[in-house]
Amino acid sequence: MFLPVVLCDLDAAYLGFELLRRPELRGLCVIIGGSPQRRGVVCTASYEARRFGVHSAMSTAEALRRCPTALLLPVDMPYYTQMARRFREVVTRGVPVWEPVASDEVYLDLSGLERSLPDTAVFCDDLRQRVRDGLGLSCSVGASVGRALAKVVCELRAKPGGVALLSGEAAAGFLSPLEVGVLPGVGPQTAAALGRYGVRTCGQLAAVSEPWLVRRLGTRAGELRALAAGIDHSRPHPPGPPKSLSVDETFAQDLRAEPQVRRALAALSWELGTRLAAEGLWPHAVGLRWRTARFVDHSRQRTLPVPIQSRQALREIVWRLWEEADVREPVRLLGVQAGRLTARRGGFLPEDRLERVLGDLEAEGVRLVPASLLEPRPQAR
Repeated sequence: MFLPVVLCDLDAAYLGFELLRRPELRGLCVIIGGSPQRRGVVCTASYEARRFGVHSAMSTAEALRRCPTALLLPVDMPYYTQMARRFREVVTRGVPVWEPVASDEVYLDLSGLERSLPDTAVFCDDLRQRVRDGLGLSCSVGASVGRALAKVVCELRAKPGGVALLSGEAAAGFLSPLEVGVLPGVGPQTAAALGRYGVRTCGQLAAVSEPWLVRRLGTRAGELRALAAGIDHSRPHPPGPPKSLSVDETFAQDLRAEPQVRRALAALSWELGTRLAAEGLWPHAVGLRWRTARFVDHSRQRTLPVPIQSRQALREIVWRLWEEADVREPVRLLGVQAGRLTARRGGFLPEDRLERVLGDLEAEGVRLVPASLLEPRPQAR
């Protein structure tokens, strides 16, 4: 049987990367995440640690309370990025169209390769073995008629470490009893909204009329209804320029004074500007987000008629957004985002390094607080 879309998903990717260089940790409770003293969160955890209730996005402090014998490893993003690149090289060999997602997933489009790859099951088995032999890592592989269904069958039938195929003919029957939340694009709020009308399974979603669904979900209603019925024409999208870039920081202590916030936003703006320059991109939109000490998230955004061409301009717009927000309570997280990106025709305007930015603030009479988190972050080697 030939199926055109394959998803290869690394099992516990970051943990697998760490075990490659520290094999003595196999079988132990391992947590990868930020420092509990700096309000870090869990990035991933070994299956041994998960038995204690540890999961991704949990605070590291809570994870260590649940699993006090766990070994905490810091997130080593440069190393993970390097390994993710190797993973993509292995799984995309011989496939011209593919789409990477984060560092642990790659969608492969086999359309047009029916003659050379007539049996998708054999291809998926070979792919899984290739990852194991070439990298020493475990992966799950799902295949179906479209991108979304490949994701569903990989999550529900292939993990961990297996292969699962879902034909177009079998898709509707497979999906029908499942909750609508298994469908890509149906989050908790959408699922709850549908549930209030008695639509809880994919079979029920496929049975409602499209006009009824459009009135409640908007323009994507038809696509979701078709997917619930097992109809999926989506395909992998080859990698292109990112739509947005962002940086954020969760602080060890809440920021309360304006000089603290101003210095932190200057550092974040400088880091984001450095990434934009490295990627060769100019943003037409800038966003600011913050989380208060009460764990309430807020955001503001501004779209500009001309692209931002310097770190200084980026910093000034970010600060203006903050002033307009008129925040009057302590914040535990700040984030800066650049959107509507276009490839630049030249570099950023002359380098305005972080030291100069902070020097400007000093000259303006802003008393800066010493804090290690305001140092520039180390760049990937």
